Amino acid sequence: MANIQERAMLVRLTVKLWTARRVDDDATRIVVEEKKAEHTAGEFGKNLLPVPEWKNLRKAIGQARATFKNQTLPWEEAGRRMLPATNHLQFSQEMRKAVAKVNQIKTDIKKNWPDILKRSKKALGGMFDETEYPQADEMDELVKIEWKIDGVPDPKDFRVNLPQVDVEKIRQEIEERVNEQVMIGQKDVWVRLKDAVSHLTEKLGEKDGIFRDTLVGNVKEMVKVLPKLNITGDKEFDKICKDVEKMIAGVEPEDLRKDEKKRTETAEKAKKLMDKMGGYMGLQSI
Repeated sequence: MANIQERAMLVRLTVKLWTARRVDDDATRIVVEEKKAEHTAGEFGKNLLPVPEWKNLRKAIGQARATFKNQTLPWEEAGRRMLPATNHLQFSQEMRKAVAKVNQIKTDIKKNWPDILKRSKKALGGMFDETEYPQADEMDELVKIEWKIDGVPDPKDFRVNLPQVDVEKIRQEIEERVNEQVMIGQKDVWVRLKDAVSHLTEKLGEKDGIFRDTLVGNVKEMVKVLPKLNITGDKEFDKICKDVEKMIAGVEPEDLRKDEKKRTETAEKAKKLMDKMGGYMGLQSI
């Protein structure tokens, strides 16, 4: 099997977002006096942009973060995650769409900035202070989202002017850390799959449960993504993914809501898969 440096890369998502919140000293003083509290009791924080556009921007950034996480595996360093080469194309497509959505909302906010300030002023009333707001053309620096790709550390590339015995020891430590992270990543795909089937099983077992469209849709989407994140090429994992895909094929939320027999059959199949996955968290070596 090819080494991990040939099968994966590291990706980092960087997000910068202006908080659009301030502490209002006057409002704080009024509340404290009215409630006869001490000045250390708290502060009144105001939302400078109580408008749908800003809420949509924050939501789009949250969706981009979720996409980044769903399409990658854990890595030890905060902010970086492991991306198997098998999922690079899908990751790039999904992230481009997510980032484009953020940037389009940001562009619209800049374009409509005077109107947004006008509506914010109306919502905030006496708490509005125009000096607390940036100019529209400053928004590009206040809202940024991008991702960068790097290679997985390769112990063979470690070169430093130290005694050879020390160099070899450090190389071994690097290799052990990389291998440990790969196994953590592989365990992550198992946990994701197991959690999804477990949630499905739980909801199907509720006599008066509410079956939302996402209950089935999330499982279907997951079995499309997870095989591409199977970084060690675990054949058992691929097989169970196919079993889950087969189980959910043709099952629609409306079926589960109205057809008790279909719900019971699907629940039984899901339970069997849960039993099959149970105990199989011992991952194959690299």
